[in-house]
Amino acid sequence: TSQLTMYRIIFFVLIILISCTSKKTSQDVEWRKYGNEGNNRFSPTTQIDSTNVSTLKPAWEFSTGDVDPKNNLQLQCHPIMVNGKLYVTSGRGKVYALNAATSQPIWSFDALKDSTAGEINRGVVYWEDEKANNRRILFCARSELYALDADNGTLIPSFGDSGRIDLRKNLDREDTTLSVVATSPGVIYKDMLIIGGRVS
Repeated sequence: TSQLTMYRIIFFVLIILISCTSKKTSQDVEWRKYGNEGNNRFSPTTQIDSTNVSTLKPAWEFSTGDVDPKNNLQLQCHPIMVNGKLYVTSGRGKVYALNAATSQPIWSFDALKDSTAGEINRGVVYWEDEKANNRRILFCARSELYALDADNGTLIPSFGDSGRIDLRKNLDREDTTLSVVATSPGVIYKDMLIIGGRVS
């Protein structure tokens, strides 16, 4: 539900905001990958512990606006935070970049053009080149993989077919009847995205 979406984002933001005030390096306090380093879902920061966790209060709230009268939407997104931006997907497969300190939306991208169907999506992948330029957000919606400019949310024209790749293509069989759905964001190894999915 949209309420569950809001609460999960609030919880994650609390962890991130307290981490941001740590004296560790920016690499330590950012959460740049799905599941963090090694997919261990562990943060090395130490400011939250059993002695102060009860005093935490919400820093801000953000609603994706996804309303579901039938209560079928699921939020399975695990947000990432890079360069002060929180990247999150909604229960309808939209992608948002938020200011991690304030929740102010920076940009949004709707791959499914306001579809009313729920879309299970567990998040996004961040990639940048060796000079920390050419920053991209990669994510899947149904059978398509998208590449967005991490700074402004626009499609990367040089990626695939004007910013997207149909995952049903080039599988050595007729693709019009295939079902390929990727719900998890995958991992980056060097300049390669490794991603799984559900197939027919």
